[in-house]
Amino acid sequence: MAEETIPSGRMMQPASRLLGQKLDSIPFSPYHVIIIAVLGLVGFVDGYDLVMTGSLLVLAKAPLHMVPGQVRFLAIASTLMVCVGGFVASAVSDHFSRKTIMLIGVVSVMFCTLLIPLVQSGDQLIIVRLLTGFGGGFAVSSPFPIAAELMPAQHRRTFSAVLEMSLAAAFTVLPIIGALVADNPNSFRLMALPGGLAIFVVPPLLYFVLPESPRWHLRRGRAEAAVDLVNHIIRRAGNRVPPLSVSDLGELAPAAAREPLPPYWALFRRGQLLWTAIGISSYVFQSIAFFLTSTLLPKALVDQGAAVAMSFGVASLVFGASIPGKAFTGYLMEIIGRRWTICYALLGSLPGLCLMLLAHRAGGFAGPVMIAGSLLTGFTALSAGTAARIYLSEQFPTALRGRGHMFGESFGRMFSGVLAPFLMTPFTARRRFSLARSSPSPPLAPSFRLSSAARPSASLRSSPKAFPNWREPHNIAKPRRCAAISLVASDVDFLSRIQESPTGMRAKTMSFTSGSNGTATLAILLSRSMENERVS
Repeated sequence: MAEETIPSGRMMQPASRLLGQKLDSIPFSPYHVIIIAVLGLVGFVDGYDLVMTGSLLVLAKAPLHMVPGQVRFLAIASTLMVCVGGFVASAVSDHFSRKTIMLIGVVSVMFCTLLIPLVQSGDQLIIVRLLTGFGGGFAVSSPFPIAAELMPAQHRRTFSAVLEMSLAAAFTVLPIIGALVADNPNSFRLMALPGGLAIFVVPPLLYFVLPESPRWHLRRGRAEAAVDLVNHIIRRAGNRVPPLSVSDLGELAPAAAREPLPPYWALFRRGQLLWTAIGISSYVFQSIAFFLTSTLLPKALVDQGAAVAMSFGVASLVFGASIPGKAFTGYLMEIIGRRWTICYALLGSLPGLCLMLLAHRAGGFAGPVMIAGSLLTGFTALSAGTAARIYLSEQFPTALRGRGHMFGESFGRMFSGVLAPFLMTPFTARRRFSLARSSPSPPLAPSFRLSSAARPSASLRSSPKAFPNWREPHNIAKPRRCAAISLVASDVDFLSRIQESPTGMRAKTMSFTSGSNGTATLAILLSRSMENERVS
């Protein structure tokens, strides 16, 4: 019902619109800052928990003995269920309080993250991430409709920038923590603990500080509750505008209660379908860079031979650069508009992406080139969410905004967060021996078989106390150039004499470092170039 006519014959606006105008008339105050801070904290913790996938791919693969199929599915598990949860949340978001929807999502995400330290296999980890993603579908999109209702219209961009910066801070902190605990066998469990333990702080804060939706109460026929909530916000904001009364709504309050919600298919009806498609497209284009970076960048660098700490460091640089980038796009979109800001962010990222793409050809400058490219990419492409998410929300009328925004983000994630990482995961890994043709010192293959003279004796291998970590490696082709082969065995005092093997491999030097509870390292320096033949 767009309008009603009162007996005097003058036209008047719906009660929900009058309620919204009253909320917009409240000057920005410290109470609005508190609301922004609470929603920003929710965004930080949710971002930490949901974007943990990229770090889990690196840290949990070896301890849980995950096979490539499990790794590939883990890369998309949480995002896939975020889409499913988002579709469910969009269907019920305007039937239940938005605050209730957010609480369900926040508690679910943090509780499931708290279960990660308990998992013992790759399948269990995948199940936990699926459940985390389903709860995340309720949580990730809820702050925007809530802030759009409670914030004065001219300060919604402030909230959008702060929330996006909170998310970027979480994405920056997460790889740093991963790098700090990378050497621990339980590193992925330690990394998950902060996000899970937040369940004892964030939900209570959200419940007691964030007000309910006045429009939702009005639509349920509770005009007094809606008016009380508006007056509560007015009081907390300093009583700088006159309070609202039920009589101000007059005969419109019962009409607002009778006003039916538009059906779900109204998102696709003539006149709205075009704007729905435009909003979803803009979200897909800006979010595909984010999902590929957060999910696959650390794994890709590790698979190419980079150290774990370096891979997490590059990821932190990318997202760290997006913190000032999001603040800048939040400022810029009010000057040149949402659409031109999105265009600037996407087109401006091309130089950074090219630098990251070609860094391996820069020789000794590969590191600085990669860092420069990551900083440019973070400041531009990964900062577009500030404008894109607000632009998506503005494509829907007020009655459809809650469902439309959640549907738009969930549908867009099917492409940018699920399909793109799933298709790109196999291409992040490259066989190490393929580097031998272009590298002057090719990396040593990870497994090989020693000759009988270089292996511990059968009696020594059969004693678990004497040689607990011995594993029989597989045959490989011998390298062409001289190389150093290192074997590390724990709690061993092993000394043997290496004789010349039948294939002509001769050891020039052998050295050991050992201790009562230390490690013994056997270094075999090969003396001459060898042709590709099998070591027996």
